[in-house]
Amino acid sequence: MRALAVTRLADLPDVPTMDVPTMAHAGVQGLEIGLWIGVFARAGTAPAIVKKLETELERIVQLSDVREKFRRQMITTVGSAS
Repeated sequence: MRALAVTRLADLPDVPTMDVPTMAHAGVQGLEIGLWIGVFARAGTAPAIVKKLETELERIVQLSDVREKFRRQMITTVGSAS
């Protein structure tokens, strides 16, 4: 199996070494397909609990083994508390 292109607007850090272009580089402009994962709490959850969840999730995604697992799956983590 050979990858033909990645469906992101920007290159992934490890993909260029595998000679896999973005869709734009392959000639398809404006196409981006991404994965979005979120963590939610019920409305009315105590602010202290929400803050604790936010803090712990941010800490966890910064762990080297977790970052490596995401990297191997070509997942870029971006934190947001909104």
